Amino acid sequence: MATILILEDNIELSLQWKILLESYEHHVQCTSNVDEAFALVEQLKPDLIIVDMLIRHGKQLQVEGGLTLITRLKLYTDFNRPILGVSGFTKGRYVQNTPLEVAKQLGISKAIYKPIAPETFLELVQDLLNPSES
Repeated sequence: MATILILEDNIELSLQWKILLESYEHHVQCTSNVDEAFALVEQLKPDLIIVDMLIRHGKQLQVEGGLTLITRLKLYTDFNRPILGVSGFTKGRYVQNTPLEVAKQLGISKAIYKPIAPETFLELVQDLLNPSES
């Protein structure tokens, strides 16, 4: 069916999403590295990208996360397929905009906070892959 790229630092969650999407006959590639994700976009030409806004390596939160990938795609490619932004990070006391709010300003298709129920996740993916059917 569709080719889907997932940029997510939670390996267990990536695997759950991959298994779920592959059960619907989608081809899914997962990575937790922004540079690899950017290269995979060029290589795979995915129909949908699912992007975690903030990427952790060990206990360190990396500056390069989903926002970096989205910015690079907008600046350096003609990628015009849907992007689903996901994040577990919500507003805090000293945070003006969450990463998902910034991603919306950059033009992602949809955004949702984790955790996400499998049914909701599948519905979002279906809506993004087949917008005329929703």
